[in-house]
Amino acid sequence: MIQKFKINKSANASRSAIISNGFIIDDYTSIEEGAIIIGPAYIGKRSQILASSIIKPYTSIE
Repeated sequence: MIQKFKINKSANASRSAIISNGFIIDDYTSIEEGAIIIGPAYIGKRSQILASSIIKPYTSIE
């Protein structure tokens, strides 16, 4: 199984965020402190993941 990992260079992710298992984080996305993203997941353009959020597998946020 091939897993895709991509964080666009214009995205901002906090150092304390945990991101794992096949994800795409698109342009100008902001991921705040303590957020957990469990992939596979797609976080779309200009999305904002608030502090301490938990994003479960097979999630798409536009």
